Amino acid sequence: MSLKRISYIVARLDSWGRWLHSSGGNSQSWLATMVDIMNGQRVWSNTGPVRCYVPVDSIECAITDRAVMALPVDLRKAVVAWHGCIYQDGTLDTVSRELGIARGTLHRRLCQADIRVAEWLDEDRKRKQVNAVTF
Repeated sequence: MSLKRISYIVARLDSWGRWLHSSGGNSQSWLATMVDIMNGQRVWSNTGPVRCYVPVDSIECAITDRAVMALPVDLRKAVVAWHGCIYQDGTLDTVSRELGIARGTLHRRLCQADIRVAEWLDEDRKRKQVNAVTF
């Protein structure tokens, strides 16, 4: 049986990875960045093609960060290495080699992390609903 990634969790973790590189949301706001782009300013570097900019929601990323930090260490390391883009190459082979694990193990850990993050987010949503009703 082949494990598959959960697409909406992968997208959320990718956004979280971009957020990590923006100093955990402490850098320029996404709106200011969009204004710079609309004014023709390069916001990343002066080399290479202009890339598409996807705004990052700092609140959602902070929640995702809490979910990632709740993961067991081996799953958290896999998520940070893959989605945090620590390794420039960014292939499964490179990241697994840097972590000292097999490629299949990295994929399995990422799939397991997706499941646990989805469960954590679901439980967090339920906790918030219960708290909203009790007040």
